[in-house]
Amino acid sequence: MVDPLEAAQRARLDAGYAAAERGDDGAARRAFAEAARGARPELARQALRELNASWLDEAYRRKARGDLHGASEAFAAAAAAGADPQTVESELGYLAVQRGRPSEAARHLRTAATGPDRTLAGDADEALAALPRHLTSEVYLEAFGWRRTQGAATGRYLVPFAQLTLRWRPDLARDVSLYARLDLARDFGGGAPVGGVPPSYADGMVAAVGVLYRAWQERLDLFAQAGSATRLSPTAGDLRQGATRLDLRAGATLGLETDGCWPRPAHGVELGWRPCADAWWEASVLHRDHDDGGTFLRGRLGASVLFTGPVAWGLVAEGRSGLDVHGEIYGQFVDAGAGLRARLLAPIHVDVVATVNRGRILGVAKPTPDPATYTDLRLLLVTSYERSP
Repeated sequence: MVDPLEAAQRARLDAGYAAAERGDDGAARRAFAEAARGARPELARQALRELNASWLDEAYRRKARGDLHGASEAFAAAAAAGADPQTVESELGYLAVQRGRPSEAARHLRTAATGPDRTLAGDADEALAALPRHLTSEVYLEAFGWRRTQGAATGRYLVPFAQLTLRWRPDLARDVSLYARLDLARDFGGGAPVGGVPPSYADGMVAAVGVLYRAWQERLDLFAQAGSATRLSPTAGDLRQGATRLDLRAGATLGLETDGCWPRPAHGVELGWRPCADAWWEASVLHRDHDDGGTFLRGRLGASVLFTGPVAWGLVAEGRSGLDVHGEIYGQFVDAGAGLRARLLAPIHVDVVATVNRGRILGVAKPTPDPATYTDLRLLLVTSYERSP
């Protein structure tokens, strides 16, 4: 004798399959949900599997269409229907990141990171590490050395620079931070033009507090700060040694680079071809006894061709240009060059670029040097480290 309850449950299950074949996902899910509440456990489990698979398919379709809110609702429904909790928590975390909800993302990703699937857990840990924090400290180090073999101010020069920044982001949903910053620079070139950095600003200490707004996934920064500038050496400049002046600055920076610029470290020695393009632009205004300002643009194109463990070796070509409000020599130039590049890929990022550059001081400089062209042998080392509690 046929059990009428089992027959009704099986009929709802069959109705769900039929609706799915017609493409009526809503009707299919309603039928599967009714079958899941039936009396026969094996049929109920089968209906739940179909129900959570249907919700997962719907979630991924909505995610692919860019319907992030709808995808989140579908993943939550899949979880209620018995979908794998670790998978659902991972997806909800990634969606929250895309929706600009870092606190919600952290909650889901922490749950996913404790799940049994090691791959999903590792991916969740990486995503957690990339989430913004309320408090962040950063150290930026740079050393720029060059030998001018032809043109104005021939000689050898070196300008090391260190920047220490402590940022506090009150609201994780908005990328606006308050920061305290200390800049230290030393001009070992005797106050000569330093290729886009005023000699009087490249030799001293600046302590400041300010506000920073970041957009376009932290590619574009807008900032304003107020602080003090102190001269650290007796070389010529706008400040006497030990003198302190009010220093007000505001501006914008934009940094872009392609995905291939920082590949994973190699196992042993490998040959390859990893192209990299990057660009940096900055513009700022400054008040220190008098008003000043300018803009700087640099673009690079290159490729890594040899990989020795954590170090990538390659070729690079670059072009640079600068303009200054007052037409000073140091800020009015255009040059281009090519050379070698080495990058430490782990455990921290270090970029070393050695190039030969040929350039010209633009005619708007006051006074225009003779000759206006120059040739430099340059070496640039850059590294940074960021930490959040």
